Amino acid sequence: MIPLISSLLILVVNITTSEYLIKSRMKRLYRILFLILFTLLMLGLTRWFIPLLIGQDMPVYMITFVSWLYILVYIFIYNDSLKTILAVMGFSFSHTLFVNGLAYHIFSIYYNDYRVIGFLLFEIAFFLISTPIILYLLKNTLLKALPSYKENLQKITTLLLLMNFLLMYLSRFILNFNHIFDILLFYGVLFFMMIITYYLIYRLTQTSTNVQELTDLVYYDPLTKLNNRLALFNDFDKLDLTSKEFFLYYLDLNQLKTINDKYGHIKGDAYLIEFSKALEKTVKDKGQVYRISGDEFIVTSQTTMFNVDHMKKEINKHYFYEHPFIGVSIGLAIYPKNGRNLDELLNYADVLMYKDKENKE
Repeated sequence: MIPLISSLLILVVNITTSEYLIKSRMKRLYRILFLILFTLLMLGLTRWFIPLLIGQDMPVYMITFVSWLYILVYIFIYNDSLKTILAVMGFSFSHTLFVNGLAYHIFSIYYNDYRVIGFLLFEIAFFLISTPIILYLLKNTLLKALPSYKENLQKITTLLLLMNFLLMYLSRFILNFNHIFDILLFYGVLFFMMIITYYLIYRLTQTSTNVQELTDLVYYDPLTKLNNRLALFNDFDKLDLTSKEFFLYYLDLNQLKTINDKYGHIKGDAYLIEFSKALEKTVKDKGQVYRISGDEFIVTSQTTMFNVDHMKKEINKHYFYEHPFIGVSIGLAIYPKNGRNLDELLNYADVLMYKDKENKE
């Protein structure tokens, strides 16, 4: 009975870790229902069906490997990438096996049968202390770092965590110890390796954060938080324009200088920020928005040709600020009809934008 309770305790800790760290795709009630049903299936598989086939109880070390089948449920109920799920499972399984293995080896020395209530109490106490620490470390290092890692770094991180799991697995089910000193030494080394793994992930996190901050400085406008002129040229170079149209809109705010002169630059900046928000709401996910200079903006799209007059009405509809919206002048250039490169498209749209501005004056 004690081994079964211990297995369920490990399962609860692993599921709690996943629930806390992995993005879900369905309501919690449904997730719990799926996990309970799968757990009942696993219990039937490991405690009844497989023992019936092989004619003996299923070895505990085999049950541990079978528990990786939970990844099938995780992929279904959670909405994160496979690498994130594997990384969380690897770290969580390493944690639970470390605690379980330490308890097992200590109690197997002092008791002929480790299946005593003290073994279970030791596990529970250790999990209550260690689980909050593990959750904090994973949330603030691994999960922050993984999305910004390059493909190779993601693989290395996941591999490190899976190697930790295998080491814990070996310590729990393969190795035997005869003295408490051997246990403390071995698990001390394992703990040190876990700390090294965490430190490597932490350093990678710091590096990726610094890189992201530098990227933000280079490619983003600090006032409006939009992409800037450099980002526009960088994004255009990455586009595959083979046999595709590309729409570029050049926007210039009307009378921004008048607002700055009359009300001050703080009001002028607030006007710019509100216009940027209105423009983003107008474009939505159909294109990209850039601020390329003080009062000039660019909208690009490979999928949608916005009607210029309709765009102006939509911007006005989404604009909310104490100062009335004075308006915007817009010029449209279409690739490859009006230009074969970004400079030609910008020049063409700029000319039309100024014609639109002159018509207003």
